[in-house]
Amino acid sequence: MASSSGLSAKLNAAKAKVSPSSLPITLATFAIITLVVGAEKHVFTAHKEILMRKSPFFEKCLSSGMKESMTNMIHLPTDESAEFSLILSWIYGDTDLKFTEANSQKYIETFPKAWLLAQRLCMPDCQDWLIDCMMVWLQSSKVPKNLILWLLDPDNIDLEYDELKECPLFKLFYDELVWNFQIYDNHPNEDESSRCEFVQKLNELTKWWPDCKVSIVQLVYDIGVVSKKQSTEPARKRGCQYHVHPKYEPCAQKK
Repeated sequence: MASSSGLSAKLNAAKAKVSPSSLPITLATFAIITLVVGAEKHVFTAHKEILMRKSPFFEKCLSSGMKESMTNMIHLPTDESAEFSLILSWIYGDTDLKFTEANSQKYIETFPKAWLLAQRLCMPDCQDWLIDCMMVWLQSSKVPKNLILWLLDPDNIDLEYDELKECPLFKLFYDELVWNFQIYDNHPNEDESSRCEFVQKLNELTKWWPDCKVSIVQLVYDIGVVSKKQSTEPARKRGCQYHVHPKYEPCAQKK
């Protein structure tokens, strides 16, 4: 159903899982939309009605009178095919991801970008699923420090720092980073040079981005008090601490 045979097989299997009650019309009657993603113009296809049900963004694009509704084609030139593949997998219910040594690094580099894409597409349930996937991954791996730097870079995240520090995605990775610095402080396998390089880069980032209030002092303070604040690794916490749905609404991930 997409540019690669592997994803096509996944989507075909996922479509078979779709509940008849949620799709009263057979898939065969649905119009097909072509989605052109990224600078390399990877081509994906999906069912129009399903896209519109899952995303207010697609619902608006594909409404009557819009260019996309007449051409049945949507362009997402600034996004990447890997992150959109995850979004499309969620749309079709293919959410049982398996982490292996071979694909682990690829996933953790793609998840944050996919989360931000889901945010732009107005898909909070997909964001929460991606957060849960990242939490599972983090339970057996330490948070890559370069992801914190990536999230702090204003070229990547279009948020003021006061907004960023309330972002569930940033909070998850920052909390994990602080936890790992504390827990692995004297761990023989901890790469001290890597830690020093990270702190140096963080310091450089705060210098050229004055609005960024994450500093060495704040990081050291958080590391110093983390053991008093929490006894459970952030990625192993239950509940919806890192979800975007309102607290008064039931969690779609628990349905």
